Amino acid sequence: MRQEILTIAVAVLPLLGVVLGHRLSRSWQREQWLLDQRVKEFRELLDALAEDLRVATTMHVDPLLWPTMNLPQAVVDAHSNAMRVMQSRIFIVKDLIRVKMEERWSIAVDLHRRTMQIEPLARTFTELRILIVNAARQNVPRPWFKRILDWRKSKRQLK
Repeated sequence: MRQEILTIAVAVLPLLGVVLGHRLSRSWQREQWLLDQRVKEFRELLDALAEDLRVATTMHVDPLLWPTMNLPQAVVDAHSNAMRVMQSRIFIVKDLIRVKMEERWSIAVDLHRRTMQIEPLARTFTELRILIVNAARQNVPRPWFKRILDWRKSKRQLK
């Protein structure tokens, strides 16, 4: 009887190890994919805000280009694109709501349109860029051994 149990254990344990390894690998791959998607969305948002600022800054550099470049429409288009990007995020929507990104950028753009001062818009962009970069770097995956140590620590705290 013991020999049969030992034979079954020798046959089943490697299979359980393979299944467990597969589950851990899939879990890590999914977490990595989600983090990659967050970084991608943050990068797209930062690109859209930078383009909006670039177009607004161009207005101040050479207003004589407006008739040929149709720059005021370009400003409207750049701001519309920045707002579209903010409103279409899936993985970072909570971060954007938490820092009131859409509201802050809209206020800065509206102030720029009324006063034609670039400094408040540039300052808001810098503040939002710092928030975006910090949020994108926030969820870096931990190595597997740190996860095990954190898991063991949480188990001890429950006791």
